[in-house]
Amino acid sequence: MFSHKQKLSAYSAAVFVLAGCAASSLGDKLGTEVTAAGSSIELSWDPLHAWNAQLAARGAQLVAEYTVEDRGLVREVLANARPARERTIIFPLPEALKNSPKGEVCLYVQLPANNALLPVRMAKGGQDTARFRYAAWESQVSAQSQAKYLAIDADTLGKQLRDLREFREKRADSLAQRGMGSNEACEAIGVQRSAADKPPISVVPPAQQDGVARQVCVHRIDYSRRLFLSRLAAEKIENREALIRKFSVLAIAAPQAADFLIKFQPGSDGVAAASLQERQRQARILADDWRRYSPTVGKDFWPPLGKPDDLMEAIGESKSGNEYLLRQLYGEPHGLPAMAIAPSSRDLFGAFGALMDAYAGCVDDGKRQLRNIADNWTALQAASPERDRRIRDYKVAECRREHQQVDALRGSETKIAADLIRVQDRLAQAVNAKPAPLSQRQSLNGARCGA
Repeated sequence: MFSHKQKLSAYSAAVFVLAGCAASSLGDKLGTEVTAAGSSIELSWDPLHAWNAQLAARGAQLVAEYTVEDRGLVREVLANARPARERTIIFPLPEALKNSPKGEVCLYVQLPANNALLPVRMAKGGQDTARFRYAAWESQVSAQSQAKYLAIDADTLGKQLRDLREFREKRADSLAQRGMGSNEACEAIGVQRSAADKPPISVVPPAQQDGVARQVCVHRIDYSRRLFLSRLAAEKIENREALIRKFSVLAIAAPQAADFLIKFQPGSDGVAAASLQERQRQARILADDWRRYSPTVGKDFWPPLGKPDDLMEAIGESKSGNEYLLRQLYGEPHGLPAMAIAPSSRDLFGAFGALMDAYAGCVDDGKRQLRNIADNWTALQAASPERDRRIRDYKVAECRREHQQVDALRGSETKIAADLIRVQDRLAQAVNAKPAPLSQRQSLNGARCGA
């Protein structure tokens, strides 16, 4: 079961023997006594033990090793301790682990200086000599850890459900206030002369098209960021690194990339002066647009162009630099360390420049679409015999589309509600579980993992 563990234990045993203390002279427990004492583990050792001086001077660490679903094997240092009395170290045990374990929780003692594992039993048939279990504590800590993380999941799902329900109700109320509270009402829409002369929200005068296109693109960056942060907070910590990689295809941190480019100084990285000048021009435009339009968007903003949940996609070559920037900005607040090795300045320059191209492309495409919509609306007004019918068809189609979006939101709401019930049921089971009481005094030298 633990082939790599067996190698480590074999190494520890070899160190033990080479130190000059024959295993046979110390008995089957190799001169150690590992005892479960309620909510602590006590380690005692023989004065002739090969590691007597090291344990007495520097103490030891108690380490847990267990499997986490969708993540695999993890190790967690539970306690660092020095002798509480002569040749005895007491390790306090936590009430919960940093993750929810799946299966056994193996324990072992190691030296802090070199991470060498302390053998606690003779090797028999190639079995592990260092790891042991405290079954009663394992049962309690597994239930506590599971309850802790299920409570976090339940809280996150509850917030998502409340936000989604509020948004869906606002959309439905808006339809009702406009006299379009049902699909049947959509079919009953009529067009009066005054209504026909009033353009829909997507018809923007030429003088305003540039600003509206920029506001829509800023909204897509903002929505991409809000969606990412919501998903990141809701995701289990062991899955967050993969989520960052998944979301690195979006231009979430384009404003921060613009700030980087504005401050970028040419050096020995080979960036041509003309390229730097053009990128900094694009970055200043994005930064100015972000300062101007980001306060005007948010979860209640309805864009004149496209859908509220349209995202700002990044150009392919920006993915690695984008992932680095997301890790630097959002990794540590969500339990992930920043990337230790940063890409080169040249690579970051190229990646962040691609984000500027993505924003510029969004603005250009938005202006083109707004221009076409305005031209089509003008042509529609000019075609007087067909105008009223086309306007009605347009409004009926828009009404149906909005009802489809509300129905889709209701479906998402139902799914999240079902997920919340499942998590709450599991949480109730974990909270009501009655693990065995902790042992007052129990020797653990022979309590093998995987036995």
